[in-house]
Amino acid sequence: MNTLHKVARVYYKRCQEYGLNPIIVPELAAFFVEFGKQRVYFQGGDVPLNNVSAVNISANKYIANQVLSKEGIPVPKAKAYTREEFHDGKIDLAELRFPVVIKPNWGTGYGTGVICNIPNAVELNTLLSKWYEKYSWISIEEYQANLKSFRVLVFNGEVIALMERIPAHVIGDGKSTILELIEAENKKREEPNLKMPFGKIIMTEETDLMFREQNICPTDIPAANLKIPIRITCNAAVGGTVKGLGSTAICKENADLAIRAAKVLNLKLVGLDFLCEDLQVPIDKSGGCIIEANHCPDISAHEYSPEGIPSFPSKDVIKYLIQKHRWSYYRQKLKQKYTQKKLIQAGIALGFFLWFLIDKGVMS
Repeated sequence: MNTLHKVARVYYKRCQEYGLNPIIVPELAAFFVEFGKQRVYFQGGDVPLNNVSAVNISANKYIANQVLSKEGIPVPKAKAYTREEFHDGKIDLAELRFPVVIKPNWGTGYGTGVICNIPNAVELNTLLSKWYEKYSWISIEEYQANLKSFRVLVFNGEVIALMERIPAHVIGDGKSTILELIEAENKKREEPNLKMPFGKIIMTEETDLMFREQNICPTDIPAANLKIPIRITCNAAVGGTVKGLGSTAICKENADLAIRAAKVLNLKLVGLDFLCEDLQVPIDKSGGCIIEANHCPDISAHEYSPEGIPSFPSKDVIKYLIQKHRWSYYRQKLKQKYTQKKLIQAGIALGFFLWFLIDKGVMS
């Protein structure tokens, strides 16, 4: 099972719990279960629920942003440019205000390549020159400052899980430098008893911007109990943490908005990233927005949340699949039961036969 991604492992164990006999395919880092003659695969956070066209739309961050915007769903103002357009000097940000965020249009899972709070055009141009060496198409969005980040998980037209996403940070002890504090925190994250593996805190260009704004450097020694933000991007894979929230932590208006966004993108399972002050306040009143839609959400963060209230979306997903293929599932269970009964009966018969032989002295 070590060949599976951490999210797939959660689904794998849940399938075992429901008696689905999951089979690992190591070369795919995936597993499958069978319902009669139909085989369904789980690979990473991808599950057999969302159709390919919907996945392709949501996987393109700029396209998904524009689709939601046209439906009146609040999203950051954004522009997207190719590498060729950048080198031809065709980038026009007149409609956007600084600071801004850059992110690759594809492959931003777990916060990869995202840089927030870029303060001006000079810094932006410097970062884009580097980023276009790696990525062919980049989205530039207005940065939404001083807001909290929340993951709202929607499945089959319902909000089923919530969590707050907390960016990477360290807490000063009055003795250690920021670098030493990061090293100590990363060492904790290597402990094998951690059910949900958090990524290491790594300083990036985003950290450089933050430290310059705060007029601090990595060798400074923060005062005891002083919180030092290291990243704005809050994914657990880049050093963030999470706090599970109960089902009442979101107001009806925001829940309805999340469900509508999932419907617009035609995603049965989606993790929507909300930026707002409080999920219990409608974001159209608090100035919040939805910044991303993740078609392969990290459900392990909900199930193994180190703080707050955990939730168990894998149960909803597997129970849904069982219900969808219920007749195949029930036939399989009955077949297993019948086979077990026959084995028990055969074992009893063999026992009596051996007892008979012993009693007659044949095996004495």
